[in-house]
Formats: sequence, structure tokens, C-alpha cells
Amino acid sequence: MARLGIDTRIGCNSTAIFDPDQEFWTDLGRRGGEEFRSALDYAGLDFFPDVFQPIPADRLSEAVTGVLALFRRQSLAAAGIADSVPIHITEHGWGTGVGRPYSRQADVLDTVVRAIDEHSEELNITTYEHFALRDADSDHDHPLFQLGILDSHYEPKPAAATYRNLIAELSVRA
Repeated sequence: MARLGIDTRIGCNSTAIFDPDQEFWTDLGRRGGEEFRSALDYAGLDFFPDVFQPIPADRLSEAVTGVLALFRRQSLAAAGIADSVPIHITEHGWGTGVGRPYSRQADVLDTVVRAIDEHSEELNITTYEHFALRDADSDHDHPLFQLGILDSHYEPKPAAATYRNLIAELSVRA
């Protein structure tokens, strides 16, 4: 984009890959080579802990930290992506629904964002993006329809206040 005079960042993103051989990232690094790596402004992680595989609340922070480190030290390393390339959390959320209370969504949001913040310097994580402001359909029981921090009628869930408080607390740096 630089040669076109366009001021934009170029990145690629993936979900966490638990393959010990990191075949996707190894292949990406091989195919893209140095041209790919030198053009990359960030690597994105689409990150939905405790959505598809339940994680006990008392182990969530540890699990988040483990996945973040795996992404930096195994996935990105397999592609030859330098530690100087920042990680962006390009998607994160937790769906409510049957058996998935609003209070847990707020707790997961708080735990995940705090773990990301705690390891942001060490792992060069510079950006966090929440997946959905608003539910797709709050009347649908499936959690993938209820990933928002507002319901589909724009009424705030408890996670909306949690998110607002995290922004106020963590975005101000000396």
C-alpha cells in the first residue's frame, strides 16, 4: 500500500491453531516469503475463549494467557513473523443464551481483556476489538446470535458497563 501512497495497515488474521506442526502458518510463511512478512503491519487473532469449549472461570485467565503466547511464539513464529509485528485481537466475544447468563458474559469480558492487557507489552499486543456491539437476534436461543454487549433492541447488557469501565481504566496510559 505504501507504493500506492495509501496510508493503511495490512494484516492477516486467524483463530488459534493448536496443531503442533502449525501447518497453516508454516505454509503461509513459505508461500508468502519475505515479501509477505515485510508487508505485514499486524497479525490478527480471532479469539472466542469459553464460547465453543467451556473453560472453568478460575482457569480462564490462564487459558487466555496460554493461547496468546501460543499465537505469538508458535503460530506467528512458524510463519517467520517477527515479534516486532504487533498482534491485534481482531475479534473477541462471548455469546449469551440458554444456560449462558449475562453476568458470565461480563465476567468473561473482564477476565479476557485484563489478561490481554497484562501481557500486551510482553507479546506486543496493540489492539483489541470486540466482535459485536449488538446481538444479531436476542430472541434466538443460540449464543452465536447473542454475542453483543447490547441486545438486539439496543438495551445494554451488564457487559456494556464492564466494557465501558475497562476502556476508561485501561486506555489511559502515562
